[in-house]
Amino acid sequence: MITPAPSLKHQVILTQILTVLMNSCQPDYVIFASPIDLILSNTEVRQPDLVMVPRSKMDIITSRGIEGTPSLVGEILSPHSIKRDRFNKLKVYAQYHILEYWIIDPANEVFEQYVLAENEYQLFYVYGRGDTVQSEQLKCVSFTIDQPMNYLIKSSCF
Repeated sequence: MITPAPSLKHQVILTQILTVLMNSCQPDYVIFASPIDLILSNTEVRQPDLVMVPRSKMDIITSRGIEGTPSLVGEILSPHSIKRDRFNKLKVYAQYHILEYWIIDPANEVFEQYVLAENEYQLFYVYGRGDTVQSEQLKCVSFTIDQPMNYLIKSSCF
């Protein structure tokens, strides 16, 4: 059985966030969008929607994927991934010391930012329309939640 592709809305939001991050963070980070393997151990391989690796850790980028801990991973929720993204991945990414985890919820137009504190994620902020997403860990990150969401309004296919 073939897993269906993410929805068009999911892909548009991912592309818009990727574009914003590429414009502001590319000098300091290598930024990837799925599909890419994030190999955290021999038994733990994930495919997050978004991954940011600092250029100082380029050695973890290999022909197989990202073999090590990036600074940030992000997941865009879809109906079939909510439980996995909110609970399972939250635990796994914290276990492997990924500094920041983003959960983007297109249905509710919110963006949840989790920051690693003592081996657990703490919900740092929930951004909504009009809010500016910023990161204490990744100084280059600064964009309004409206930027990726407004693209959807302009298109009649959503």
